[in-house]
Amino acid sequence: MKKKITKTKLLYSDTARAILFLICALIVVLLLPRQGRFRFEFSKNQRWMHESLVAPFNFPIYKTDASLENEKDSVRKTILPYYKINKSIEKRMIESLSQDLDTFLVLKYKSNNLPFWVDSAAKFICGYTHSLYHTGLMSDHENSIDSSFIAINIMRGSIYEYSKAHTLRQAYSLLVNFIQIESNSLPEGLFDDFDFNKYIEPNLIKDPETSNKVLFEMTNQISPVKGMIQASELIITTGEIITVEKFNILKSLKREYESKIGKGWLYVMLGQFMLVSVLFSLLFLFILNFRKSILVNNLKMSFILFLELCMILLGILIYNIDPRGFYVIPFALLPIVVRTFYDSRIALYAHITLILVIGLFAPNPFEFVFLNFSAGIVAILSLTNQYRRSKIFFTAFMVSISYIFSHIGMSLISEGSLPVFNWHLTSYFILNGILILTAYPLIYIFEKIFGFISDATLFELSDTNLPLLRELSERAPGTFHHSLQVANLADEAVRHIGGNSLLVRTASLYHDIGKMDDQIYFIENQDPSFNPHDDLEFEDSAKIIISHVPKGIEEARNYKLPQAIIDFIETHHGTTTLQYFYRSFIKKYPEKEVDINHFRYPGPKPQTKEMAVVMLADSVEAGSRSLSVYNDETISELVEKVFERLLEQEQFDEANITLMHIAILKDIFKSRLKKMYHTRHIKVDVK
Repeated sequence: MKKKITKTKLLYSDTARAILFLICALIVVLLLPRQGRFRFEFSKNQRWMHESLVAPFNFPIYKTDASLENEKDSVRKTILPYYKINKSIEKRMIESLSQDLDTFLVLKYKSNNLPFWVDSAAKFICGYTHSLYHTGLMSDHENSIDSSFIAINIMRGSIYEYSKAHTLRQAYSLLVNFIQIESNSLPEGLFDDFDFNKYIEPNLIKDPETSNKVLFEMTNQISPVKGMIQASELIITTGEIITVEKFNILKSLKREYESKIGKGWLYVMLGQFMLVSVLFSLLFLFILNFRKSILVNNLKMSFILFLELCMILLGILIYNIDPRGFYVIPFALLPIVVRTFYDSRIALYAHITLILVIGLFAPNPFEFVFLNFSAGIVAILSLTNQYRRSKIFFTAFMVSISYIFSHIGMSLISEGSLPVFNWHLTSYFILNGILILTAYPLIYIFEKIFGFISDATLFELSDTNLPLLRELSERAPGTFHHSLQVANLADEAVRHIGGNSLLVRTASLYHDIGKMDDQIYFIENQDPSFNPHDDLEFEDSAKIIISHVPKGIEEARNYKLPQAIIDFIETHHGTTTLQYFYRSFIKKYPEKEVDINHFRYPGPKPQTKEMAVVMLADSVEAGSRSLSVYNDETISELVEKVFERLLEQEQFDEANITLMHIAILKDIFKSRLKKMYHTRHIKVDVK
């Protein structure tokens, strides 16, 4: 009856969690862009592999982006720039030129009464300079045309007029030529010592606002279409090669088709809900069947759904702003973060779910899915040894290379020739890789918020020079040495059956920190000539031994160790019984009723494969210290007894460890102990 109730509760819990996945799917669907999806896939220069296609309705043939950009460039080249004249510059320069010429000529002739022909020449020069300013002068660097005049638009009065202007170099050359002509009847070299160049300054000021306004109006007049296709008109037949022209027609049909929702939006929404529900249901079923430990942990399960929703919402946001930004979004962040806190398989499956959901509305869905699928796998495969800080830089670099390489391959298929290198798109891929580097701060934030633990943190915690481990080595050296041996045993074991070896090693170092207060009561710290338990009642001895678990938990919390490490401290003895003290009590007091809870650890039992391995390694290593003779037989017998005792007490019922794992672990522990105690080595078969 009890098993039936437990089974019903588990079924209810799984159903509730499945509903949570469907609720997330519904949230995604409510936010998805409401658009249809063209059901045919096609590529340029490939054969049309579907049935012959006729136009379902009238639609325009849109020009390509490159064609529109070329037309806009042509318009830009034909539009003359717009300038305004600064009249104050002209007035100041003419007045300064007139005064300086008078002063120069008076000094030249040493008289204020200049000959009329000299005075007339000076006035002609000022007049000609005035005409140059009236035409308009601009800086030399604004135009490179070697011509006397430059065609521009100049505001004269309240309107702009088509005009011709001079650069400063051109204006000075014209003024010098004019002076040479006018000076033919004057004494030779009269103005040779006068610097006319300093009276030539630009008086034209650019009017970018008007220029941009005119450019905007002109480019907006460019038609985005270049023809029409009538309803029922044959577009392409089965097996026909998709030429550039046919490709543009098909793209135009796809564009119009996906924008024509009308009264069918409800059906589009229903279809989206069905597909998104399928994807989230498959993710749920994968976790249910292969990662049950995640499903039963509400925090871990919610975190995966949280990441999925965040990345999908980011994709929807970028789509609404500019769909080209899809190449910048670092979708590979999701498998990186999931891989950090879980494992590669769940990271890959979560990533596949993400990109397939985004692919429902992404432009060029096949290309999007292919590029991001390959980038996600590259990210997961390159994330070995995450505790090395440089690894994330290598991952970011490899993700960018994956994007670029895959895009070139897709372009070769689409174009049928070597594609023109697109620096703009390449910069998107590089920026994507740079954004991958945000994984480190994000992982740190998630560690603090959700209480997870990364490989980088584990690597730092495994440093035996940290204060807590150093204190353990000083106060309980035997326990410290025992912890090192357990770490070595558990590390090698978990590598053979699969699991987080760094987590196991680090947790093993801390699993017995609760023994620091009463270290002398534990066998590894005792002098062979004295056993303090001889002066205690069996119940008191058991109480002291059992207390090292809650003390270890308290010590870990005082040092702010992650919850993941505390879980190992809490479960490394599970609900096992202290057999020696329990049996000794029964033997000494056969008439007394014994409460077995006084001799049993409070638990809980190991919840994961890694916790089970640490329990086994701890029990085997501790048991090996009680052996009087070390050889193949005694070690094998010890390992078998330890495993048999823990299995009888059902310590692994809640951990995802199988009988095959148990068989492999037995062989590994036997082989490892024989090496430790220098007995005859036999090869371990873990197949």
